[in-house]
Amino acid sequence: MNKLLKLLPFASGLLVFLGILKISVFFSYFEIPIMSYLSMSDILVLLFDDINLIIVVILIGSVHLIASDRVIEKVGIKRMDAVVLRFKYFYIVLFSIGLTVLLFFTFTEIIEINIWTIYLMIFLALQLMTHIFLKKVVNPETQEIEAELKNEKITKFISALILIAIIPLISYRDIREVKKNKKRISLYLNDGNKVSNSNQKYFLGKAGAYFFFYHKIDSKTLIIKNSEISKIIIKH
Repeated sequence: MNKLLKLLPFASGLLVFLGILKISVFFSYFEIPIMSYLSMSDILVLLFDDINLIIVVILIGSVHLIASDRVIEKVGIKRMDAVVLRFKYFYIVLFSIGLTVLLFFTFTEIIEINIWTIYLMIFLALQLMTHIFLKKVVNPETQEIEAELKNEKITKFISALILIAIIPLISYRDIREVKKNKKRISLYLNDGNKVSNSNQKYFLGKAGAYFFFYHKIDSKTLIIKNSEISKIIIKH
């Protein structure tokens, strides 16, 4: 219990950082300094909208790790090490090609960004990094060849960066959704005017006490405060 209590401040700080990263990546794409419009209470809930997606990705990863451990138990760690070391460079090339192709198809918008593409990207990146840092060592007691990660601290740091990359991927997914303009949003203002999204105007969403629209032709942003709005109509 004490360990969990000690980790709580770190976990809270990490969630705040990831939330800021997510919304900063999203709004910086539209050249909006979003942090100028957010209060501390807004920042604390930034990641909650996507917490389900993150939990699912973590669960998929956990199931994959458990399955991998079962395979290693059946095959044997010595035999597994021998196979991995023997085909190390083949795996590096394989994972590099797989990750490159997936990134290409994703960022050229040929495939959608969803739970599976995000998990597959993270998996391929972690596997690639692991095999790059893998080295052959001789066990001094048994004199048998074993696989071991070199520069363990650097490896852990890169692994953490790869996992954090989930957040910008979610932001990029949200940017795509905004550009599709599937929802028709109409804001009726107190002065009688109406603001709606269109093929030339994106509704970016709500952040803090503000609603954001972006006009893609002249790259201008329309920012409307909650208190200026009398009615909101959303059509799917």
